[in-house]
Amino acid sequence: MARHSCDGLSAELGGLAKRLRAWRKGRRKGARIPEPIWEEAAAMARERGVNAVASRLRLNYYALKRRVSEAEVPGGAAEFVELPFAKPEASAGWTVELEDGADRRMRIAAPEGSALDAAALMRTFWRGSE
Repeated sequence: MARHSCDGLSAELGGLAKRLRAWRKGRRKGARIPEPIWEEAAAMARERGVNAVASRLRLNYYALKRRVSEAEVPGGAAEFVELPFAKPEASAGWTVELEDGADRRMRIAAPEGSALDAAALMRTFWRGSE
């Protein structure tokens, strides 16, 4: 989720905020916010951040965050995917490749039976990616 400064956010949210205010004025008690408004708010939150959009539009932070998260995962919910594990050839050894969102990569390759502590190297890589 990209984050930008909130400068000019009020101007970008102007039309949406106006529609939301109009809906709030004319709604009946207990009515839910229309889906098109939620979708537009979620799209803006993906670009500008959930907190900034939720506070400017006076929306429930957690409801908006859930909608942003659901839209980021195909099918609306995260699923566990089991990948088949092929037994490597005895002389092949092993390779682990890591990549974070900032285009940092690490490749660890070692022969079979190596005493290399790959787990410690991976922890160091992820710690440095934060």
